[in-house]
Amino acid sequence: MKQCIVYGLYSSRDDELRYIGQTINRLSLRLSAHISVSKHKAKSPVHFWIRREMVDGYCIKAIPLLDNGIFNTTEQELIEKYRNNGSRLLNITSGGAGQFGFKQTEEHIRKRSYSHIGLKHTEQTKQKMRDAK
Repeated sequence: MKQCIVYGLYSSRDDELRYIGQTINRLSLRLSAHISVSKHKAKSPVHFWIRREMVDGYCIKAIPLLDNGIFNTTEQELIEKYRNNGSRLLNITSGGAGQFGFKQTEEHIRKRSYSHIGLKHTEQTKQKMRDAK
């Protein structure tokens, strides 16, 4: 069985556990990846949360919950445990599979499609698109 670090993400705003994840790499690398995705292509609740906290001037911390967890299994167990204890986790699945298997609701898909209506490219962006062609 593959071992991993199961970690929690916290904000310096309130030190509340908001996300549980797992990694087989160094925890600092995994935190850097979360932050990078949050800055450039945030699409999940945890990444929107990270970006909002950082814009407000708070730091995101990754703290190990278990250093020698069993890959997928331990993450799922801890997500269930913390949710049952009332933690407001931002995980969109029960863990172990990343976002594979996550299906958005029809309402969420509709809201996302409407969120882009009325947005217009700047003249500079239009020129860049013309130049690229």
